[in-house]
Amino acid sequence: MKNNRYSISIRHALMLLVLLLGLPSLGYAYDYKDRGIWFTRVSNYEVEVSGCDSNLNGDVEIPASVYGYNVIRIGTRAFTAKTSITSVTIPNSVTSIGYCAFEGCSGLTSLTIPNSVTSIGNFTFKGCSGLTSLTIPNSVTSIGFYAFEGCSGLTSLTIPNSVTSIGKGAFENCSGLTSLTIPNSVTSIDDYAFYGCSGLTSLTIPCRFIESNILKCSKLESLTVHGDKTKYGYVIDSNCSKLIKNNPSLASVTIKDAATIADYAFSGCSGLTSIKISTSVTTIGDHAFEGCSGLTSINIPTSVNWIGFYAFRGCSGLTSINIPDRVTYISDSAFSGCTGLTSIDIPDWVSEIGKSAFSGCRGLTSILIRGTTRIEIDDYAFYGCSGLTSIYIPSSVTRIGEEVFSGCSGLKSLTIPSRLINSSIQKGSKLESLTVYGDVISSNCSQLIKNTPSLASVTIKDATSIADHAFSGCSGLTSINIPDGVTSIGNSAFSGCSGLTSIEIPNSVTSIGEEVFSGCSGLKSLTIPSRLINSSIQKGSKLESLTVYGDVISSNCSQLIKNTPSLASVTIKDATSIADHAFSGCSGLTSINISTSVTSIGKAAFKDCSGLSKAMVIPSNVTEIADETFMGCSSLPSVRLTSNVTSIGNHAFDGCKAFTSFAFTPKITSIGNSAFRNCSGLTSITLQSKVAQLGDYAFADCENLEKATFNSNVEINATTFENDLKLKTLTSPAYYFDGVLYNKEKTKLIRAFDYAISDYIIPETVTAIGELAFKDFTNLSKINLPSGLTSMGDDAFSNCEKLTISALPDQLTSIGARAFLNCTNFTVNRWPSTLKSIGENAFANCTGITTFTMADGANLGTGAFAGCTALKTVNISSLKEISDCLFENCTALNSVATSADLASVGTKAFKNCCNLASIAISSTKSVGAEAFYGCSKLEEINIPDVKSLGNNTFNGCSALKEANILACESISDSVFKDCAALQSIQIKTESLGKIGKAAFAGCSSLTSPWEFLNSDMTIDNGAFIGCTSLKKIRVRRNWPYSNLQFAENLVVYVPEGCKENYQDVLPQCTIYEDYRKNIQKCQDLLSLYDSYNQIDFKPLVDEEADAPWTESNVLTDASQLSANYVDEYEGSLDALVDDSDDSFYISAWDADNPNEDYHYIQADLKKGCKAFNITFKRRSTDDNSAPTRVHVFVTNTLDDDNSWIDLGTYRLEYNNLTASINANCYAKVRYVKLQVEATVDNTKVNGNLYFALNKLDISPCRLNTSIPKWDDGLYYAIENTSGEYSKDFLEGKSFASALSNNKDNPFFELQYATPIKYFVIKYLKSDNVPARAMQLNSSHEDGSSENLAFNADYSYFGNSTGIYCAQFEKPSKDISLQCIDDHIWNYIYYLRSAHVYTRPPKENLMPEDARMAIKDMLSLYEDKDYIQENDFETLQNYCNEVDRLAQTGRFADFAKHEYRTFYADYPAVVPMLVKAGIVKEQNGELVVDYIYNEGDVIPANTGVILKGNCLGNAYVMEQGTTDATSPEGNLLHGTVDDEETYVDGCSRYYMLSYDKAGDSRLGFYWNGENGPHPFINKAYKAYLAIPDTYSAMAKESFSLAEMEEHRGEITHISSVSDDKNYMQSGIYGIDGRKMDATNIKQLPAGVYIVNGRKVIVK
Repeated sequence: MKNNRYSISIRHALMLLVLLLGLPSLGYAYDYKDRGIWFTRVSNYEVEVSGCDSNLNGDVEIPASVYGYNVIRIGTRAFTAKTSITSVTIPNSVTSIGYCAFEGCSGLTSLTIPNSVTSIGNFTFKGCSGLTSLTIPNSVTSIGFYAFEGCSGLTSLTIPNSVTSIGKGAFENCSGLTSLTIPNSVTSIDDYAFYGCSGLTSLTIPCRFIESNILKCSKLESLTVHGDKTKYGYVIDSNCSKLIKNNPSLASVTIKDAATIADYAFSGCSGLTSIKISTSVTTIGDHAFEGCSGLTSINIPTSVNWIGFYAFRGCSGLTSINIPDRVTYISDSAFSGCTGLTSIDIPDWVSEIGKSAFSGCRGLTSILIRGTTRIEIDDYAFYGCSGLTSIYIPSSVTRIGEEVFSGCSGLKSLTIPSRLINSSIQKGSKLESLTVYGDVISSNCSQLIKNTPSLASVTIKDATSIADHAFSGCSGLTSINIPDGVTSIGNSAFSGCSGLTSIEIPNSVTSIGEEVFSGCSGLKSLTIPSRLINSSIQKGSKLESLTVYGDVISSNCSQLIKNTPSLASVTIKDATSIADHAFSGCSGLTSINISTSVTSIGKAAFKDCSGLSKAMVIPSNVTEIADETFMGCSSLPSVRLTSNVTSIGNHAFDGCKAFTSFAFTPKITSIGNSAFRNCSGLTSITLQSKVAQLGDYAFADCENLEKATFNSNVEINATTFENDLKLKTLTSPAYYFDGVLYNKEKTKLIRAFDYAISDYIIPETVTAIGELAFKDFTNLSKINLPSGLTSMGDDAFSNCEKLTISALPDQLTSIGARAFLNCTNFTVNRWPSTLKSIGENAFANCTGITTFTMADGANLGTGAFAGCTALKTVNISSLKEISDCLFENCTALNSVATSADLASVGTKAFKNCCNLASIAISSTKSVGAEAFYGCSKLEEINIPDVKSLGNNTFNGCSALKEANILACESISDSVFKDCAALQSIQIKTESLGKIGKAAFAGCSSLTSPWEFLNSDMTIDNGAFIGCTSLKKIRVRRNWPYSNLQFAENLVVYVPEGCKENYQDVLPQCTIYEDYRKNIQKCQDLLSLYDSYNQIDFKPLVDEEADAPWTESNVLTDASQLSANYVDEYEGSLDALVDDSDDSFYISAWDADNPNEDYHYIQADLKKGCKAFNITFKRRSTDDNSAPTRVHVFVTNTLDDDNSWIDLGTYRLEYNNLTASINANCYAKVRYVKLQVEATVDNTKVNGNLYFALNKLDISPCRLNTSIPKWDDGLYYAIENTSGEYSKDFLEGKSFASALSNNKDNPFFELQYATPIKYFVIKYLKSDNVPARAMQLNSSHEDGSSENLAFNADYSYFGNSTGIYCAQFEKPSKDISLQCIDDHIWNYIYYLRSAHVYTRPPKENLMPEDARMAIKDMLSLYEDKDYIQENDFETLQNYCNEVDRLAQTGRFADFAKHEYRTFYADYPAVVPMLVKAGIVKEQNGELVVDYIYNEGDVIPANTGVILKGNCLGNAYVMEQGTTDATSPEGNLLHGTVDDEETYVDGCSRYYMLSYDKAGDSRLGFYWNGENGPHPFINKAYKAYLAIPDTYSAMAKESFSLAEMEEHRGEITHISSVSDDKNYMQSGIYGIDGRKMDATNIKQLPAGVYIVNGRKVIVK
């Protein structure tokens, strides 16, 4: 411690001494100096080198400490510009070298930097040009700006791994450096760090620094780059390419410490000649080496598993490349354009070769795809590889893209799995041969071959099948090799291969498709297994020779050969048998060579091979010539049999006309039927001794056969030599005598051979004459038949025209077919009783027969007596079935005795028996076609059990009048054609299903109407053409056939709705529709008729005094009300609001501002009423605050705000101070609510609308309009004729008063033919200026006139209609209606329409005979289910007339709406379980008498009360209680016997009342817990005329006037359709039947009871 303090004191003393002496300043300040080096203290223990003496030179060693202070750093500019210094030794105590410390020390040649230094400052060694080498210790972490700039002598530099940053220009212009390694530890290098290092040839640098502006090295030859660490691992990025491009001399790159070579890393580095890739690399990015055309080789390490897109594209210098085993995908264009590549080896694990992967590698001569795993080859993979001459695609390839080998112009041979071929795989190549393999050879091949004109040869390997169209259309193919192993060839597999000349199908093929070689026009030779041949296999080819092989040569061959006219030669090899019909019909064949291996030849094997002209040899192992084997081989010169043949089959050589001789071998034992028939070239035959059997016609028709030599054991029959006219010599035949051949017993005459025989005696030993025995012996005129003869064979004497026979042997039992055909001199008329069988046509055309009697149990063949024109009588009474044509053309036949059990008559059995007038066949079940065709005298036919008649059965039976075909279901074509006398037919038309063409054509007498009631029945063209007497036909089929034809003017009845269908087809006929009774339209009309039929049509009015509109029956004002009227309603509600002294105000609803508040005035009418008066009193006559309109609402309950009924808006017309309106509702109401409304006339006060009144009254009243009751007569609906406003309105000008003389422009004028006194005017209100006051004017015959003025009252039907009853003093012809409204003079007013009614006539309204005519007409339909249209229309017109007269005489038309409806005063039906008591007036009182029961019709204008029971519980209608406010007290209610008994789930009683919870409809209800409910299941309302508003207080009876007044309001049609659910289900017909409809608008026309009222819908 003392020394330290001492040292410090000495230092301080020296410094002080310098100051005291005044020494000059040296420019530097330092604390210590040692060896010419200055030191400055930086802490108590440390100093830095801060400078040096100017003369310092040579080797400089900086001490580790001075004066006890540690030297820790070399300060800024410590040795700057000391050029004489040659070396510097820096101690380990120094940790840093400051700025410019050695700058400009150009003499410095050696420098040792200790490991203690951690940083080298800026400009530290700048300009030290003498330095030749420098080692920077591992302790240094940073090198400052321009630290070694200008060290041009520096040739080597080692930067340790400890350095993390190198400053700007740190080694700039170190031009002597030849190599540089920048460690991976460096994280930052500033710009120009190595700039100007012009001598640098080798650089090792982290990849991340390559892009920065750190160096400009024009002589760089090799580069080592380290990968940069990223989130993806160590990566060599694309900066490399820029560096390399800027250094043309850089040819070698080494990649170290990287996992990924990034995209474009070396792209475009065309000067690179070698590149070494570290084994750490796993990924080569896209375009990584693209365009490195200088590369000649590259070793991709085994660590690489990904080669990116375009990775080596354009590396044209590469001659070889290895693809590591880890690579599974060769990316798109990875090696495209590598033109120097000569071979490529695709490793096992590659699963896909990308698009254009090797495209343009034109130097490639071989490709090895190892293919042990699945691999795909994408489009253009080897496009343009023109050096390739052959390529093998292994089976492991699963997909191959488009144009993979396109442009491979040198490619001559391709081996490829068939499934991979596509049409463009090798576009532009000159492929010559193709080898395809795979389980299935697909149709892809054909397109490939078509696109490759040079491809001529195809080899198929390792395949089991060739698909449809596999090589179709490959016209350039000249050869194709199909190997053993292929089992199937598809349809058209080689069709159109016109270049093929031959092809061989291997035996392994088991199936071959259609038209396999069709269109192979060049194919001359085909070798194929027989079993594979089909008819179209080679359609269009010019095949000349065919070789077939296989165990069996099948019949497929024949069709093939037939379809190939050029095919003339067939060779059969390696076969054991030739199948039946194998070459049948091959007329174009000229030669067939049969292999010696064949052991059997099938039937008809060579049949009709008419072109065969080369002799044939039968193989030695064949033992049988089968049936028809050579039949029809007309050009075949000979067939040589071997000694092993033992039999010749039927027709074996039939038609072999070129045979001149035939060698029968010794072993032949049998010759079949017709074996040598038609062998016209044969002249002689010799049969060997073993022939034991000779078939029928064996040598028949051998027209040149002259000599036959036989074994004596051979039996010859009649047919053996038939038609062999030249045969004269028979050698050794058995039993041949005098030209006639017998059997050895001489019991059968077999055949005569001498056609010159004219008279012959048959020996008595003969019992049978064989077939054809004397056929066509035209010279034979006499023959003696032996007495023991029992049978004659077919054609025994056929065509023996001169033969006369008058008797048959008595023991004869059978005569064969055609036995005496055309024997015109056969005159036998006595027939043996033993004759049980007569064959077909046995006696046909035997014109000498006149009678025939059949033996019991005999059978007669078809046409047995056809053409026996002399035959008149026939007895076939034991015959059950008459065969076809049996007596056809027996024109003299007039009597036929038939069996009672006859079952059938055959086709044409009696055709053209024109004298047959009758025949009994009623039991038959079947009659054939044309059975009686042309039987022109037949008058009647009775076949009730026959179900079907064939064509022409009775055609031409012109005398036929009646036909019973009751069970017939089908009448075929022309069955009754030209039966002109036919008048009637018995048939069940509902079963008839068909009438054929012209079935009744020409039946001009047929008159009975036909009813075809089968809806599926068909009527064909012209079925009734010419039926001129037939007027009506009825059909049930909805659609006619388009070719249907009927006679003109025929009336045709068709099903409803089908008239139009038939009118199009039958325009010449009148078409009517039949209406089925069960359809609604008919039911409604019949129901209407039933109800109208009960109306009494006697005159209703006998005297004018009884007219119903006289004052005694019409209420015109309130004076006729009863005395109790006021009491009933508990007085007036006067002064509901009264403020006479001061006005009160009502806030109003503003039409212009509907959201503004408004208020109501509400009143309680207590017991309720239907009509009430409302009076408003204003404050003064000019008070503008008085309301001008009021809206009226009514209800019966205050519990529901939605129950208010809107009665509409009324305008207030003030008379001085007051204005009154009358309102009415269709039912009694209790509560009234008023709402005043604003109009444009009102003014706002203080921004609000208020109305002022002094008084407001609401009082119940009677209706102020009369409810007229009248019987209306003539009716007129007045329409607008002016056309000035709208056709929907009547218009008229007001003439101000009734006193005015201006009568112009009335609403209407009417003129009657006879004067009329009584009128009723019904007028409808117009929305546009409706008339308010009107006048009815009349003009009398004497020139006088009457005027009746009245105010318009639109209180009916929802305030839309007014009614005025008028009675003039005198009858009038002319009347008019005029407006006399005085509101505005001469103003035009409008009515919507007006109706005028007059009184009814006094005479009967409906003549009795008219009613009876309708009744008689309907009686015709009692047993039918339809009514025809014209009768339906007649009935409709009748009901319309009744309806019109009923309106005239009984009903009041109170409304005309969308439907024509009638209410009130109608006949009603008593409902179920109910009785009705009629209410009559006697001496001013009502009398009730129960006289109407359920289902009865109650006359109109009749009041009733109801009585009935429900489920056994009786109830009656009684008077209501005195409490009329409750629903059950409104008038009447019903009780049951036991009040505790619940009926049908209902409460104790039923009642006829209003439903207060509903819409106040009058109805029949039961009283439940929540009020009355409709009782809809049992009893429904009938017409009720008891007053419904009248109190029952102690009142026992009611006057008619009261009844009429309170009869109840009209229910509008709109209200009916809006009924609640329980009402919607209550619609009944007039007959009481419940309807299915729930809405009246859905009902068809008719009469209904709805809600207890009648509705007529039209």
